[in-house]
Amino acid sequence: MILPEALLTLAKELANLDPRKPRQASLRRAVSTAYYAVFHYLVQQTARTLVGPSREMVEASTRWFSHGGMADACNLFTGPKVHGEMATTTSLERIPVGPQLQDVARAFRALQQARHEADYDMSSKRFTRQRTQQLIEQAEQVFTDWGNAAADPWRPMFMLFLLTGDDVAVTR
Repeated sequence: MILPEALLTLAKELANLDPRKPRQASLRRAVSTAYYAVFHYLVQQTARTLVGPSREMVEASTRWFSHGGMADACNLFTGPKVHGEMATTTSLERIPVGPQLQDVARAFRALQQARHEADYDMSSKRFTRQRTQQLIEQAEQVFTDWGNAAADPWRPMFMLFLLTGDDVAVTR
């Protein structure tokens, strides 16, 4: 099983390679690794809650999650969206989700976007050590915020949406 904490440690090591002039390859891998630390952390936390603590059950269920579905779930837990001048809301966007859970959702989306830039935007996007370290710190904060959100009554719903994406929230 992938250990999210080990991925965070690796991201830090990659970000601090080449002390004088960091290579883009190291910084990009660090950003991508920080995102995957958060992805696997949320997947494993959710799987343990939904299917139980058995390692075999957790490992079997981790394939049920998708990056896009988790991003869609996070969009539902970060507040109203504004498209042009018109705000759109769903019933979930009006629920009183606690700040830590909102921060987890926002960080997931930000880290996923940064990972896409790190992995796919080779020509126009450059990473600095400072920005990379900020992203790693944001990933670390997810672990803390997740623990602090343990009592949030919407956390079980958030986990359900991490598994299913936003499909179950669509009103028909």
